[in-house]
Amino acid sequence: MSCCPGCARDDIAAVRDELADLHHTLPPVARTALGRVLRALDTEFRRRTLPEPDPPADRWTDRSGRPLRWWHRRIYANGGWASW
Repeated sequence: MSCCPGCARDDIAAVRDELADLHHTLPPVARTALGRVLRALDTEFRRRTLPEPDPPADRWTDRSGRPLRWWHRRIYANGGWASW
């Protein structure tokens, strides 16, 4: 995670976390629309990245011990920073 609040949006995984959280709070019609967009973005992200074969321990769970979502365990440009 970034040291300044606005900088976290430079990390694709952090932004995708925010979108996933937002998705769950939306009313049904908006949730469906955002879901379509997220599926397309996820497909493109999977196409442009590789699964991390042996991710570090901090890529499996968050600070509370809950499993992190799949996009935290992908390899992409610049050591975790995507440059699309």
